[in-house]
Amino acid sequence: MTLRPYGSLRTFMDNYMQLLDQVAVTCGDDMVVRRWRPINLVDLPAIYNWMPQALFEQRDLSRWRDIPTIFTRVGIGGTDVETRMERLEDYADIFREIVDPAFDQPQPLNGSCYKVFRTGMSTVADTFNEARTVLAIQFPITVWLDRHIHA
Repeated sequence: MTLRPYGSLRTFMDNYMQLLDQVAVTCGDDMVVRRWRPINLVDLPAIYNWMPQALFEQRDLSRWRDIPTIFTRVGIGGTDVETRMERLEDYADIFREIVDPAFDQPQPLNGSCYKVFRTGMSTVADTFNEARTVLAIQFPITVWLDRHIHA
């Protein structure tokens, strides 16, 4: 029996990172894109991702589905909140303009997943090294990664 992924996390992230690169270029401001949340975040503004515990479904005897939610954060430095938050709002609009249409496809992100959708957005404060606060808009991205078991 072999397990063949039809929606691997690695393939999804490869395709999703290309989309996030487009967001960063459109945002300008020398925005840095990190695949996953780094331990130390030096360069800002930045886009980075985090994944908490994912759901799992066994659809039937031969189909499995992992349902991770990737938290994508677009972050800025935590000083001059009023002015910086206005720029963060611009980044959020750019993110939504690029990402939402790419998700709304029959085979999103080059068929790397069965389905992907953004489930909202919120502001968060993220602390790095117990000293540096990053203000961010967080976008929960839910992905359906389906796998089939073949005998």
